[in-house]
This record gives sequence, structure tokens and C-alpha cells, in this order.
Amino acid sequence: MSIKRFTDWYGWWIGLRQNILKCIGTTGTAWLGTNAVAGAGVPIHGLDWKQAAAMFGVHIGFEVFTYLQSHQPAVTEISVDTQIITKP
Repeated sequence: MSIKRFTDWYGWWIGLRQNILKCIGTTGTAWLGTNAVAGAGVPIHGLDWKQAAAMFGVHIGFEVFTYLQSHQPAVTEISVDTQIITKP
């Protein structure tokens, strides 16, 4: 009987992808929200695309490094029955 170990990279990438999508949503909401409020007449300065890109870069860096620090891919162990076949 042998034991094989597999690393679950798929589940790990799914979690990382969710953090990246969260960064895109947060940056998009901040960019659209500040520009919508500024367009409605409130005296604030909305984010331009350069500020939004810088915000996204900082946020994605923080999220990725935090995720890498706290999540490791799961290791699955499977036992496989082996047979020895002798030729006659």
C-alpha cells in the first residue's frame, strides 16, 4: 500500500481570485462613488483614473500578501493499494 500526497492548488487559487475580485470591486466602487457624489454637486474631488489605479495597486498588494501569509494550499493524502503481479 502506498500513500500519495496531492496539493490542492485549485482551492487556493479560487481563494486568491476572490480577494482580487474584492479589490476590483472596492476600487471601482470608490472611483464611481466619489465621481458620482462630485457630479451631484457636493464640493469634493472625485478620483481620477491615476488615483484609482494607485489605490488598486496598493490594495491588491496588501490583499495578496495577507492571503499568502494566512493561507497555505491543502495537502490531501490518498492511500493506494498496490499489487505485485508475477509473470508465469
